[in-house]
Amino acid sequence: MAKQTHKYSLRVTLAAIFIVLAVIVGVYGAGIYQIYHFNGKMEIPDGKENCIVRFVPDEKGLVYTAKGIPYTIDMGSRHSFIAPETLKHLKEEGAEAEEQQTLLYTTDQSGHYRIYTRKVVMPMYFFADTASTDIVTLDNVEMLISDREEGNVLGMDFLEKFVIERDKDTKAITLLRQVPDNYAFVCNLNGHDSAIGDLFGYSRRVYIPLKVNDEDIQNYYLDTGRGIRSCMIVQPLKDVNKATSPVRIDSVTGLQTQENCRVQIGDRMRFAKVTYADTLHTDKYSINPFRVFNRSIVLDLPAKKLYYRK
Repeated sequence: MAKQTHKYSLRVTLAAIFIVLAVIVGVYGAGIYQIYHFNGKMEIPDGKENCIVRFVPDEKGLVYTAKGIPYTIDMGSRHSFIAPETLKHLKEEGAEAEEQQTLLYTTDQSGHYRIYTRKVVMPMYFFADTASTDIVTLDNVEMLISDREEGNVLGMDFLEKFVIERDKDTKAITLLRQVPDNYAFVCNLNGHDSAIGDLFGYSRRVYIPLKVNDEDIQNYYLDTGRGIRSCMIVQPLKDVNKATSPVRIDSVTGLQTQENCRVQIGDRMRFAKVTYADTLHTDKYSINPFRVFNRSIVLDLPAKKLYYRK
């Protein structure tokens, strides 16, 4: 009798373990599915014009929808976010903003992993150009609901749908359908993440292999967020002793900077400013493509390629 009781107890325990594992695998699978397909139904309007939307960021680096809602274009953020106050404001104006349940284990705007359970699906309206009154509508845009009041972010799940041009002279950022003819290929971009990030979800982060200060080639992640908006290249503090030119304290940021650092991008060489800090983002090595290049560029994010204007 005791043996039968023991066997029954063992079967119950094994069944419970199997159920728990099945639930974990199911939740994990559902989370991965949602990460892969987040903003997968976003609709970009058809058209013959290559330009879809053109922005000129303000002095704070913000771009605006046709309704005047500010957003940060942040290549350091895997996902797009909307602040609760912004969502409330849109609903009060009668916007078609539908809150839905979700389950995403991903990073916030600062790169810290957390679980999100709410998102919004809505159309976004932009002026087609800086001097235009024509409205471009992007339908079915998904955004995670942030817990930050300043959390309006256009992240990589949104940006990766476009070819992005940054004009050096006008500072305009243009979302394009394809690479313009007057640009020449420089190098490939690459997508990768940490072991934990790849294990728990699809990474949309993109990096450029760079050779900085004549050191070995290192992967520098694209980041245009608030943290490094005024920076070109960021290295960890521990690398300051590798600087091959003078390092000083920046009078505005208080961070250690190297003004004239040799940087090799593909087969091109230029001098750029390096900031040494551990507090700007969780990436040890970052590059702001909107500032580091001394000419107009195109980031073909769907094909993961970098181009310079000829």
